[in-house]
Amino acid sequence: MTIHGFADLAAAVQLPPGAVKALGEDLEELGAVDVKELTDDDWQSLGVWATLRPLQKRRLLQFVRAP
Repeated sequence: MTIHGFADLAAAVQLPPGAVKALGEDLEELGAVDVKELTDDDWQSLGVWATLRPLQKRRLLQFVRAP
């Protein structure tokens, strides 16, 4: 399954490979088709969220909120 915007998000947020893999799996499990369809609460409920560093979280949310 391809999640629209996922590759761009991973590059912009500069996630390590393990986090990219875990995030992709979490998004697929959630049924996401586009990274911009998730709310802040959706992101924060993902299992991988707790493993991200504070600035990675901030960059991720800024990326998905951008128009």
